[in-house]
Amino acid sequence: MANRSTAPGRIALMGLVVAGALTGMAGTAGAQYYYYDDGYDPYPAYGYRDDYGYAPRPRAVVPRAAPAPVSPYEINRIAARDYGLVRIERSIRRDDTYAVDGETANGQRLRLILDAYAGDLIRRVPLRGRTAAAPHVARAEPRQDQTAPRPRLVPQPPE
Repeated sequence: MANRSTAPGRIALMGLVVAGALTGMAGTAGAQYYYYDDGYDPYPAYGYRDDYGYAPRPRAVVPRAAPAPVSPYEINRIAARDYGLVRIERSIRRDDTYAVDGETANGQRLRLILDAYAGDLIRRVPLRGRTAAAPHVARAEPRQDQTAPRPRLVPQPPE
């Protein structure tokens, strides 16, 4: 006679123990129900009162005012102080942004798109100026012709 394995019985017993433990833990969580004190009465028909017999007073809801946009004067100060504009030509407000056109110290014309409420930079757009701005990088060979064709980066297929 062959000996039968007891593994299926042990697996079933362990499953029963785990299911019992989960059932025991879930039973207490179902009884917990919280109300936070936010002025909401879940059972208005019963007329709950506090220890002294007074009904709870509803909280007044005070609407918050919308944040005020930053003034154009302050936007111009931010553009000059933080983003290097030495001359501001114009600043226009559109919806929740300001478009500030100006000129940097090296003569480059620049348009800054700033947030109207925080003054943060959203976008920086270089504009064509009346005069050529100084280059931002130095060439390795100053006498090098700038109109020379650039070398191809992608090799051509074989003939």
